[in-house]
Amino acid sequence: MKNYITSLHSSKKESILSSFKSIFILIALFFMGLSNVNAQTYSGTETFGPANEYSFNFTIACSADGTSALLTVTFTTAEPIGLVPQIQDGLGGPILPMVTPSPYTYTLSGLTDCDFEFRFYMAWAAGGLFISEYIDVGSLPIYLNFFSANLNRSNFVELNWSTLQEINSSSFIIYRSYDGISWESLNEVPAHGNTNIEMKYSYIDKDIRSNYKNISNLFYRLKMIDKDGSFEYSPIRNVPLIAKENKVQIFPNPVSEQFTIRGDLKLYQIKILNSTGQICHKFDLNGKTQTIDISSLPSGLYFVNVLNRNNKLVEVQKVIIE
Repeated sequence: MKNYITSLHSSKKESILSSFKSIFILIALFFMGLSNVNAQTYSGTETFGPANEYSFNFTIACSADGTSALLTVTFTTAEPIGLVPQIQDGLGGPILPMVTPSPYTYTLSGLTDCDFEFRFYMAWAAGGLFISEYIDVGSLPIYLNFFSANLNRSNFVELNWSTLQEINSSSFIIYRSYDGISWESLNEVPAHGNTNIEMKYSYIDKDIRSNYKNISNLFYRLKMIDKDGSFEYSPIRNVPLIAKENKVQIFPNPVSEQFTIRGDLKLYQIKILNSTGQICHKFDLNGKTQTIDISSLPSGLYFVNVLNRNNKLVEVQKVIIE
């Protein structure tokens, strides 16, 4: 009987210890699970202004549970005088001020899985207003950190870009243009798929002279593709080529009401296009010097395309209308 009671007490003790051990393991697993939650971070770049002279980077740091996010804006250029940084929270939502001074911030709350849409409203003292496209944070496939295009010492165009985070990303398609309107694909670079660390990419465009002998600028952009087929385009980068003798001279530049175009003009026609590729004016040139009236055009960056009588593009020049 004594041995039975001793055995019974020993069994209860082991059962209690086993229960405490199970509870301890569950608690440990719970906290381990919390420690493995990765807060998502998104980033991007916006460029704006009459001559695209203003640019800022933005980051979105989501909380670990996805219920809130901190939006931070840091300018990489001088800011417009009298800047009023704002965002529009949601499609057709309220326009709300960001916290100043720089870097500007805004906290969003009440989210689910850090899924929300917003766009930037940047007003400044000269009457300017930049309204970005809507940014759908929950569906961004690749989070671009920076993208640059420069002419290197070998007179090739060197492209460099990096991402801070990729979610189911597939690839980057590199596009090139001689006028910022018509684009050709050059190559496709595989992305890393899924990563939370910075990944760097590069590409060198060596074939720029044979097809662009008379072009003074080239333009590049990336098409960033997700594995489900969704995609976004990067900002456009402009690469001035080694200066060649222009067939025409345009002055003054910047211009407010009219500019003069001078050169051997009897063989040429010009088209003036805005930054979205829309043809705003078209002129046949019939002399060595001609004055072009652009007073009806709004302020911004424009491209003057110089063509021959066969409608072949022979030169592109940028003009800023103030």
